Amino acid sequence: MVANEWMDILTRPEMTEECDLPYHGCVTRCNLTDRSKIHVVKLWRGIYLWANDINDSILNFPARKNAGFATINYSISGRCETPINNGEAYVYVEEGMICLDGHGIKYGFYYPGNRYEGIEVAIDLDRIKPGSTLTEFGIDKEVLSELIKTSGGTFIRELDEKTRLKMAELFGALLEGTEDLGYYRFKTVELIRILIARSRDTSNKIKYCSKGQREIAMKVESRLTEDLSKHLVIEDIAKDYGVSSSAVKKYFEQVYGESITSYLRHKRIEGAMILLEETRDSIGSIANRSGYSHQGKFGEVFKEYTGLTPLEYRRLNFKTGRRTK
Repeated sequence: MVANEWMDILTRPEMTEECDLPYHGCVTRCNLTDRSKIHVVKLWRGIYLWANDINDSILNFPARKNAGFATINYSISGRCETPINNGEAYVYVEEGMICLDGHGIKYGFYYPGNRYEGIEVAIDLDRIKPGSTLTEFGIDKEVLSELIKTSGGTFIRELDEKTRLKMAELFGALLEGTEDLGYYRFKTVELIRILIARSRDTSNKIKYCSKGQREIAMKVESRLTEDLSKHLVIEDIAKDYGVSSSAVKKYFEQVYGESITSYLRHKRIEGAMILLEETRDSIGSIANRSGYSHQGKFGEVFKEYTGLTPLEYRRLNFKTGRRTK
């Protein structure tokens, strides 16, 4: 199955009726791109569960009418962007966070950092009615609808460590695809009940950035990563956008979840890992291309990030594409 087929299933008008889907209770792998995929289970009519395994920054889908679904998204690792206020502001679901979004199936997704793993549930709320399976487990459509309404369409909370372990277990089961339908149904009911329970906690406020702040952060990221051998001055970049350097740093961290310094260090080392895997360039040359003028410092940071020296990493991974971390 490919991305368009999957999105057609989720957004076609007759999707909540019986239809000849290529999966009925078993996990199906859907390749969104050559780098990103999801593992999907149809739980009941109009209710779907899947694991996101994303290695792209942007996934776009053909424009189509809103399917009217609510989605629950839990982040295992990485960040997923969710627009609010009709695209005038954005919030970011990051590791350990759960999100209920009432804006329906989107036309595209943005993942700052190009890496995201998470669990997602799509629910046709009209399927939650008296006598349905979910209501028998104490899941109320009105509670979910009110939660969406009072939160402005997007509700986000952090989960405790015990619950995070449960979600990691479910994520692994989806990737492996070895459990039966009953297991996935049970775990999804548990996930929704956890979400409803967390709605009683009003201490966690949503942090968001405006459309303009997001745009600046993305432009700054593009400039900083265009040539990782260069070290640009943030103060000079900030002047180009008419804001202070502290504002640029703040916007960047809001979108990408870490400081500019930390983000660039990861990007430089990840780029170096690819060069070590795919080229015979010298370590010194790779260090320079990665923004390190001193090979010793490069080796020190590389080992801190991967647990291996550059030479050790190359011996294990040259032209295999296998990653050690």
